[in-house]
Amino acid sequence: MKASVKAIPIVAKEWDQVFASPKSKSGVWVDEDLVESQVLYRYMQWEPFGQKMLEQRKLFFCAPYKWTDPYENWWCEQLFRDGSKLADVNAYGWCTTTAFGDEPYWRMYDHSGTVPVVRFTTTVRRLVGVLREYVAPRKAKAYIGRVAYHPSVGLRKEALRLRDLGAGAQLSRNVAHALMLKRTAFRFESEIRATIIEPENKQDHRLVDFEPTKLITNVMLAPSMKAVDEQRIRSFLARAGFGDDKVRHSSIYSSPR
Repeated sequence: MKASVKAIPIVAKEWDQVFASPKSKSGVWVDEDLVESQVLYRYMQWEPFGQKMLEQRKLFFCAPYKWTDPYENWWCEQLFRDGSKLADVNAYGWCTTTAFGDEPYWRMYDHSGTVPVVRFTTTVRRLVGVLREYVAPRKAKAYIGRVAYHPSVGLRKEALRLRDLGAGAQLSRNVAHALMLKRTAFRFESEIRATIIEPENKQDHRLVDFEPTKLITNVMLAPSMKAVDEQRIRSFLARAGFGDDKVRHSSIYSSPR
């Protein structure tokens, strides 16, 4: 007889405010479970996403209802459906991971080695710097948190609780907490998510300005990347300020020595 697995209670996150705008109630909060030196990774297909991000110098924060993952669609429908007190919240997310050596991550993006993929490295501290610049002149709040993974039954109960909460002072924290919950099946993603919450001008996304060499510390090229792709991508990265000392080709497919 199999022993039952006890579900981990869903507990609201505790947040440390690391920036407060002197002109408004805007600010940046970081999950107490994170340190600002935590390294973060962003895996992306080079074309069009990685190249476009560096060319435009903008991070693409997407509204939850536009996320393409079937689970995310389900979860956001639970939270933001008509009648929910969260329905009018304008939230936008940008996702990273702490997974740095996991081969399946490359395969999630490279279409059997046919699509060039890169991995950008940053830290919580550097991401905070970008978000500070964004929220300071706006009525906006930003949160960086570690995603928590729970069984679907617990998530449904939490969605019911969150939908009934009032639009009070804790609204933005409740939304940030909600957007950092996922099913246990996604635990392998080891996700860290940045969320922007704004009261006005609902859109499908927000574009957040950033300086590439201030946010990104180095770039890893996919182990499956072809030499011709590597050469042109390295040339582009060099023009963007990333020399050979900041760009490496993943060695996980190399033969053991």
